[in-house]
Amino acid sequence: MRIITVLLLIFCCWLNAHSQNTTNSGTEFWTAYMDHNTGASNNRGLDSASIMSLYITSTVNTSGTVSIADNSFAPIPFTVSTNQVTIVTIPPAAFLSTSGMANKGVHIIALKPVAIYAHIYAS
Repeated sequence: MRIITVLLLIFCCWLNAHSQNTTNSGTEFWTAYMDHNTGASNNRGLDSASIMSLYITSTVNTSGTVSIADNSFAPIPFTVSTNQVTIVTIPPAAFLSTSGMANKGVHIIALKPVAIYAHIYAS
């Protein structure tokens, strides 16, 4: 029994541990402001329509811009401090109000890797 236990321990120590080596960090992202509730808010959400915010974080200090493919709003610059979250509110002009194809892609570019989470919400 001792020999089996020792062999089992040696075998377990010999195996290499493997883990996931992918990440959601990057320097370029595309997303869209899709239909959620009753359209896009023009009144900071006080009209019960939706708002889209991007939550941008990074393990390093960096900066970048958020723009839209059809240039319906000026590029929005952002900076991120190490391990902090920067919130960028997307203008209502990016809202996809109809189905089908549209030139409304929201483009995020950062100088160094960031992770981005989108949140569409309404009151």
